[in-house]
Parts: sequence; structure tokens; C-alpha cells
Amino acid sequence: LLYPGRRHLASQRVRKGAPCYLEESAAAPQSAWHPGKQGQVHSGRPSLPFLGQTVDANGIRPLPDKVQAVKAFPAPKTGRELR
Repeated sequence: LLYPGRRHLASQRVRKGAPCYLEESAAAPQSAWHPGKQGQVHSGRPSLPFLGQTVDANGIRPLPDKVQAVKAFPAPKTGRELR
């Protein structure tokens, strides 16, 4: 496992007296640990939309506007439209 922006591999053995970069990595800001952008991190929210679904403590449900769009889509009338 290679920590982003750091020189130490966590899977390597550290020799006695050898420099260890884990302390340097642990002191890094949280944005360095998260692979996404800092503005995309959501914590403490009761629910959040993700890929057309609502994710919360009760489970995963489709977004209401996506369900409405599927219901409003016209039904196919011919075999060619069905494809």
C-alpha cells in the first residue's frame, strides 16, 4: 500500500533505526488521504444522492425524479421500438 504523496510502502519492513515516514503521513491533512476532491467529501449528512439513488440509514432507494422520468416514458408500440 503506497500512501499518496509519501515515500513509504506500508508493506515494507522497517529496520531498527531506519527513517519511518508513517508519522509524516499520519500528520498529513485529511484531503491528502481522500482520493476524491475535498469539496466532494460529505460527512454528517443524514442522506445523500449517489448515482441516481438516495443512500441513508434506511437503505438505498431510487431518486423520486428518476422514478417519475421512467414512469413518464412512453411504452413501446412496435417490436422495433422495443429494441
